[in-house]
Amino acid sequence: MFNKYLILLSFAFVIQSCIYNTDEVYYQDLDSNFNVPQVDIVQLDLSLDKDTIELMYSTVYFNFTSSNNSINYISFYVDDYFRGRVESGNGIFQMNYDFIYEGYHKLRIDVAIGSNTGSIADSLGLEGSLFQKEWVIKVNNTPHSNATTTTVKDGFLVLRWQKKNDESHEYSIFKNGYEIGKTTETEFIDSGYVGRGANYDIYLEEHKHYSYVDVPGEVKLKLTYDNDNNFYINWDNLKYYSAIDSIIIITTGNSGGDHTLNTTDIYLDGFPIPGNYFGEERYFKLLLTPKYSNPYYESLTYPHINFLADYQKYKVGYPSPAFAYAHKINDDEIFGFDDYLYRYSIAEGRMEETYKYDPAGTPIGTNYYFQPRISPDGKSYVSCFGSNRNLIYGSTSNLQDFKVLDMSSFVTNPTKFFISNNGICTFIEYAVLYFYNVESENIMTTFEITNGYLYDISGDADYFYIATQDRVNLYSYSNGNIVNIRNYHFNDPPVYNYFCFSSSDSNEAVAWNADNKTFDKIRLSDLQIINSFLVDEDKILDIDFENEQILSYKDFSLIVRDLAGGTILYEFPSSVNSNCILSGNHLLSGMGVCLKLN
Repeated sequence: MFNKYLILLSFAFVIQSCIYNTDEVYYQDLDSNFNVPQVDIVQLDLSLDKDTIELMYSTVYFNFTSSNNSINYISFYVDDYFRGRVESGNGIFQMNYDFIYEGYHKLRIDVAIGSNTGSIADSLGLEGSLFQKEWVIKVNNTPHSNATTTTVKDGFLVLRWQKKNDESHEYSIFKNGYEIGKTTETEFIDSGYVGRGANYDIYLEEHKHYSYVDVPGEVKLKLTYDNDNNFYINWDNLKYYSAIDSIIIITTGNSGGDHTLNTTDIYLDGFPIPGNYFGEERYFKLLLTPKYSNPYYESLTYPHINFLADYQKYKVGYPSPAFAYAHKINDDEIFGFDDYLYRYSIAEGRMEETYKYDPAGTPIGTNYYFQPRISPDGKSYVSCFGSNRNLIYGSTSNLQDFKVLDMSSFVTNPTKFFISNNGICTFIEYAVLYFYNVESENIMTTFEITNGYLYDISGDADYFYIATQDRVNLYSYSNGNIVNIRNYHFNDPPVYNYFCFSSSDSNEAVAWNADNKTFDKIRLSDLQIINSFLVDEDKILDIDFENEQILSYKDFSLIVRDLAGGTILYEFPSSVNSNCILSGNHLLSGMGVCLKLN
């Protein structure tokens, strides 16, 4: 026989509508035309048109739809405790009586709807609108009508249960299997509980089990940030403040051992994260020290520490796409690839376009992009595709605007692709450098490489270099003719460990010596050094020629210098020393985070 639920309609269906994020972190507005979607009820066993409802069975059937938006999930709460989730707009929810004790309770349903903005958060189901509905439920004669209830009084956890009968009884209170007290009352204050979550059991004389309650952990960490490259680890206000002596955050990551932040200010809700953690995947753990006796935890190796939660992992920085390769299209957008190509807006914080070429009949495991590269002006890209190494040539402003070039008649395994602003693609196969015109689809010339492993071409393909560890050989190219115009090495200095053609001026290149730290600007037409200054770092990571900035790294610091004269513009503590790019007002790490250059 089913128990009866008396359900009283408490208020209208739509309680609130908000753009939300489950980690409650700062976000940018992604769509100024965002409209709150309409929720339609196809089926719901909890009637909305009656003041009083009797639910005669334990299963609630539901079916919600929403205009133009997907429903991510439906969550159910009893007395504000999470009791279940269905990852769909329709399904069933079991009203398990085991966790509901006799009396009045509150049932809440949350309908989470996606935003369809195209952002990373939307793709992960973390952004959209939240609709809520609440009912008051009266429960009669459940199997656990004597179950223990909890409340908070003056910052302490209070346990309450129903009296056995009119006789006097002594109750023993156990937490997680350890006895923590006795009382003849029907109420007990656990002054040692700080919010970790615990299982409580109440026993009568002769160890007869009488009641129980499971208290879930209630405090979660979250990463937040402001607009000035300041990042924080935060938590909600602590309910059991009177029981807490101090708050401790332990963090660990790739840059070193554990780092501890602590305070005795129990009303504090967060700590600033040290700046040198930018770009790292850090692990954070919240610990609380009880102010009063806590027998269970005093029996452990660390007697006064209450581990409130498992380690939670965050990447420190503003969210952005993780990448193995990415390049600036313009000051606002970057081009990159994962399993697909994408164009990402830094200002909007969202994917503007994604695309994957996947022709019918392509064998599984061979439909991948290989070594995509963007032209210096950011307008076009090339990439090999699949196991047969077909060449794709396309536009970065419209990823579906491309053509596929079959090169199987003259190469079988080309690598190291580059594309110039005027449609000349270069690649290497078996120590031969090919110059290929993607518009006319013909080989323009070839060049045999006798020594070297690194190369690049200028914006108009008039120059290219081939480098080894101790030398840079510079060549000119014109009408199929290749001329070696300069070799930089120990016997003919200067020696350069870094060489790069300018993307804003096809007649300029820059070069750097890692030993004496000299940074030179070179005019290619006459090979004159037109400017020289020191860049006193360990490595150069990227150069933004359009905004005249150099990104370098030294001693756990990312440094941005002025390309005109080498003046330091910004310096950020960080252990990240590779796979970083500059784009407009941002510094992006391949780890999937960025900083703002304010």
